[in-house]
Amino acid sequence: MEGREPDAAAGPEREWLLTGIWGREVHLVDAESKYARAPTGANAPLSVYSNRWSTMPVPGLEVRMPDPDDRAWLDRMPGSSIPVIHQPFAAGDPVPYWALGRFEGNQLFRLREDPAEEENLAGTPAEGEAADKLREVLVGLEAPREQLDRLGLLARPAT
Repeated sequence: MEGREPDAAAGPEREWLLTGIWGREVHLVDAESKYARAPTGANAPLSVYSNRWSTMPVPGLEVRMPDPDDRAWLDRMPGSSIPVIHQPFAAGDPVPYWALGRFEGNQLFRLREDPAEEENLAGTPAEGEAADKLREVLVGLEAPREQLDRLGLLARPAT
């Protein structure tokens, strides 16, 4: 392996990490906290942006992506010139299996004070700050507007 050890004195290599699984919660992690934002309402709107319409095989299950339909169009993802199929889904449409299942709500933990993640701060003023930061990160990454809508982050909360 090539490279060098990170210089601890230089600080972290990134301020935050954004992660998640399509159609599920979105997680924002930084040195201080871990925030999982669940969809509001009916987990909508949902769209798939894909340059390859398939899914990873799941042993023992017949799982596949729903075929694109007339609502799909050729689009581009932020920061890329590679065309992708943009397939929106509406209520009642079959969706890829990742989006199925129920959600447990938002979760927010202060990692230094609560490394075991036992005190969920969702619903407190701290969540408002975490939601603002998540919105800022998503907007900065040019996330699709529907993602902000799905997570209830379109309107900026009053301060």
